[in-house]
Amino acid sequence: MSDRYSITLTNTNSGEEERYQLFGNGDYFQTFHSYLRSIGAEFEDDDPFFEEFELPPNLPELIKAIDEAVWNDVVAKNEMKVTKDEFDEDICYSKIFDFSPNILAYNEQTNEIKAKESLFRLTSSLTANSYLFASYDFVNWLTEQGAVVDEKWRWTQHSYQNNDKVPTVMGKLHPDYKLTISYY
Repeated sequence: MSDRYSITLTNTNSGEEERYQLFGNGDYFQTFHSYLRSIGAEFEDDDPFFEEFELPPNLPELIKAIDEAVWNDVVAKNEMKVTKDEFDEDICYSKIFDFSPNILAYNEQTNEIKAKESLFRLTSSLTANSYLFASYDFVNWLTEQGAVVDEKWRWTQHSYQNNDKVPTVMGKLHPDYKLTISYY
């Protein structure tokens, strides 16, 4: 069995629980573990496992921690390069943001490049399975469970952003729910 981050959403009124796997099987993200330690999770550096740590209800901070883990432990560890376009503007490229191999297929009989499947299906698959969409997929899951309230524009700032704070539609965790996380 692979190591994984498992989040449990508990309705504190009914006791009903739903589970969500954050990131993939076998993943360990130092940035995310550092965030968890900063909010009180206890584990050893050489034994990073823990069970049922209750997360603070601050959903924007949790989303920030997920995003920063993806950026620092996935995106930034892959090659990024800068080239110039015909107007001498910088063009930044990272293979991690290139979804062409997941989307396009070449048909040798017709010499055509076409989509592997419908764009709806591809988007759904990418959202559910790409590190880039980890926080988005998690919030969508929480929303489907009825655990997000007060969605509105909020200002967010992450350490990897080039700009100052940007507006993001973000809700809060419903007060009748709690989140716990395990790494096992």
